[in-house]
Amino acid sequence: MMQIAVLFTDIVGSTRFFTSHGDLAGREMLQQHEQLVSAAVTHHGGTLVKIVGDSAMAYFLSAEEALMSAIEIQQELRRYNQKKDDRDPIHIRIAIHFGNGIIEQDDIFGSVVNIAAKLTPLVDPDQIFISGHVYKLVSDLSAADFEPVDLSGKKALPEGLTAYRVIWKETFRPESHSHPVDRPAIDNPVQMWDVELIKLYQRTIAQGKNQPCYYCGDRRHLTANCPSKHLPQKTNALEELGYLSLGTINKLFWSLFASEKSNRPPNSDGMAINGPTTLANYGFFELKRVFQLRFFASIWNVKNESWSSIRKLSSDEDKGGPAWVALDCLRVSNLSKAESFLQKSLTQHPNDYRAHCVMGFLNVEKNDFGRSEHHWQRALECARTKPRKTLIYLLLFRLYHLNGYHSAAAEAIRELLFLEPHCLEAIYENILFKFRQGKTSEALRRLIKLIEQDRQFYINALIDPELAPFSEMIHPELTRLFDEVKDEALRLSAKAEKKLSNLAGILGAEKVAKAKSLLAKIEELSKSDGYLAYHDIIYYSESVIAICQRCAENQRRELLEALYGVNRRLEQYCRAIGNYRYPSLANKIYQELKSIKTKIKELRDMTGLEVSEKFKEAAVSAEELSRKLDKIEIRLNKLRAIQDMVLFFRRFLKKSLLFESVLIFFTMIFFPIVIYYLNLVLPKYNMSPVRDIWSYQKEIIGFGGILALVLAFVKTFSTSPKR
Repeated sequence: MMQIAVLFTDIVGSTRFFTSHGDLAGREMLQQHEQLVSAAVTHHGGTLVKIVGDSAMAYFLSAEEALMSAIEIQQELRRYNQKKDDRDPIHIRIAIHFGNGIIEQDDIFGSVVNIAAKLTPLVDPDQIFISGHVYKLVSDLSAADFEPVDLSGKKALPEGLTAYRVIWKETFRPESHSHPVDRPAIDNPVQMWDVELIKLYQRTIAQGKNQPCYYCGDRRHLTANCPSKHLPQKTNALEELGYLSLGTINKLFWSLFASEKSNRPPNSDGMAINGPTTLANYGFFELKRVFQLRFFASIWNVKNESWSSIRKLSSDEDKGGPAWVALDCLRVSNLSKAESFLQKSLTQHPNDYRAHCVMGFLNVEKNDFGRSEHHWQRALECARTKPRKTLIYLLLFRLYHLNGYHSAAAEAIRELLFLEPHCLEAIYENILFKFRQGKTSEALRRLIKLIEQDRQFYINALIDPELAPFSEMIHPELTRLFDEVKDEALRLSAKAEKKLSNLAGILGAEKVAKAKSLLAKIEELSKSDGYLAYHDIIYYSESVIAICQRCAENQRRELLEALYGVNRRLEQYCRAIGNYRYPSLANKIYQELKSIKTKIKELRDMTGLEVSEKFKEAAVSAEELSRKLDKIEIRLNKLRAIQDMVLFFRRFLKKSLLFESVLIFFTMIFFPIVIYYLNLVLPKYNMSPVRDIWSYQKEIIGFGGILALVLAFVKTFSTSPKR
């Protein structure tokens, strides 16, 4: 379901014309009507759905273009009548309504069609009626006036329907209000999603007289004459289009639409892309490259086991043999010679999958689809690798799809996705298939997921003619994706520039040069305003950010290691102060350690700022703190020495007093008592009397006191802690 403008034409008095002029003249009159209507509809980007007898039905995505087309039809018809005999004029009535409609491959449906059809019989000859819905969209058009039409009393019209008669100025030319065919340039490229330029080209491709070309889908040429057969093996046009803005892409496709050469590539000799029309044309053919002869030629001898790699490669090995010559003959549309070489090849190598594949292509160009299916089925039996089978399933799927064998096409795509679930081309074709089946919600969800997986499919979704009927549903999602990528690119590029500015001082000359070169690429890409350009901006921005963050992390790690060392020493000194016996002596050092601890916390916080000046400042401060701790360590050592000296003398004094006390006790008390009792027990030894013992006591106290001091010193020294 989408918003469309439906245009009906009806020849007034056609039955009377046949009666009075005969069948031959009547038929000529109908053909003239068809030519006038078809030319004007195509000129304004509409789609001529059908012509039944003396009536034509077309639809447009723009109400204004529908009105421009109607005015052109009436003007051309008036000029035609002026050249004819007065007895042979053609008079037609035209009605236009705008609303919701359902677009299928060969028809349109919905209330918008019914209302336009019911409004048509009410129109006067040589007049145009538009509904109120159309009037709201075209009322500001300066080239025409609008006069309300009284519909009261008219039967079978929807309630509330209003209509207006269009009164156009005689000097008005539709070309002045739309893009003329002979002017390929656009002065102000449109950069909004409601433009019709790409859609013009998409619909033109679908309006040819032939069956859809197997190789590209264009109805304007036969498969045997497809321009893709003369293109380079890979043009990268879709990728190049992805780097352009929407306005530029629209301009390119309008140039292609307006060009008389739009049905063949402007550069078919294999040269590089060298013009805007060529890029747009190549982009269209690139959509179905996997089904084309040039793709098959590019992978002729590739033996990779991965489809994701084979689709990006070209075979560098020698190519030869009858099958290869046949492929080259097929490329230049020499079908008889190609068939001769293929029969020879299959006679020599009946199980050569390549020969069967080329034979399938040959029969496609001969419109013998049954033989094509047979040879591709045989190729499937002969293929030995998954990529080869994947390609053949793709070829069969397209064969079934173009011939309306929907169940067979669905089966082929299922088999393919079971064999190679990650084949992006198969996933994309399956999405298109689901859109055609009416499973639009599921198809849209899968399409967005595919674009997120492989960004290049964004351009496929934008320009693929097969998706044109669903553009009203797809384009808002493409807009959302574009805006999301653009916002993210702008955010990250600003972040990258800021990080480089903040951290340039610590990166080093080589890394600064690399980061600046990436920023230069970002600046250049930002000028194009393209979807892929914004993806690249995100990548380059993340690279710059990563370079800066790695350097910042290295600086942060080094700084934190230095601060860790300083903090470890600080804690050690704080513990020493806490265990010091004389706090009053260490109070000043303790206060200094507290200030250093506060400074360490500040420096840790500075490492999270990621500014080169802050990193440098923090590094200098860390070195200063380390030097301060060196000085504090010297002062602490002095305090320890004082403490050790005091403790030594205290211990020495205690031990001296102890030893002296023992000496005095022994000399003054224990020694006299022992002498007294020895004299009592052993009188015969005639020991000195107790009254003469003082002389001995003085000698013992003198020598014993000195010995006690020496012993106390030795004992104190031996038990003191070693530093």
